[in-house]
Amino acid sequence: MTREHYWPQWFGQLNLKSTPKHGHWTSSPDDNGDLRTKESIRPGDPETATLKRVCEKCNNGWMSAIQAEAKPLLTELIAGKWPSGLGKSDQRTIAQWATMFTMVVEWVDAPTVAISQQQRTDFMKTRRPPADFRIWIGRHIPGGVHHKGWYHAAMVAYPPREEMPSQANVQSTVLAVDRLLIYTMSAQSDYEVGAGTKGPITINTLEFSDWLQAGLKHLWPISHKHLSEPERPLDDRDYETLATLLHDLNNSERRSFGFVGAPRIALEKFLQTRY
Repeated sequence: MTREHYWPQWFGQLNLKSTPKHGHWTSSPDDNGDLRTKESIRPGDPETATLKRVCEKCNNGWMSAIQAEAKPLLTELIAGKWPSGLGKSDQRTIAQWATMFTMVVEWVDAPTVAISQQQRTDFMKTRRPPADFRIWIGRHIPGGVHHKGWYHAAMVAYPPREEMPSQANVQSTVLAVDRLLIYTMSAQSDYEVGAGTKGPITINTLEFSDWLQAGLKHLWPISHKHLSEPERPLDDRDYETLATLLHDLNNSERRSFGFVGAPRIALEKFLQTRY
């Protein structure tokens, strides 16, 4: 195993605002279901953080290839230069990079790993995001609290009266870098969690509220020949809404303002980590 920079090292070439230290927070529910957070302040910019989870062959091989292919596109988007339309090839390239990023950062806290080994192996072989992956992209307003950071949340979801899985099976990850925001969500366990106007709602068919939809474009699975620029940029409040969507779904005392339908899911544990 080698140490992998889950923040791409080429980010350092973009002259982004750096910090002398960064924080790492891990949250989990107490017996009453309230989140309790542990904080760890670490020296150095987030770009210096590494994770010993990737073999040298993968790190310098197919993963490096994904980084190299995505770098020109991401560099433009991070600088706020949205193309006239992201074609299918570009959408696929960004989706591959976002999938790889998600698969790496969830190992910062092993209990939040919600992507199976089989899914990781299949992605390595095919470069295609898992079937349950959904990815969105948006413009981000720079200079705020979340100008460079990520937030990963995972939970165990399963139908009532069934045995609880031993591993998390639903995850969401939001990443913000200067003028770019990417959001991924996946659920290996997909089942009916509510009723909508057009029929049953499942975890994998949840839709964002109109407010969030105006700031996000659905990147994966690819559904548009060309992806146009979102109607509005996303700010710190939007980032935090996306970061806490799974918690809102898991909270039986309030409804989620991020999703349409705001169903309640039968859950036993919820975990999250952020930088």
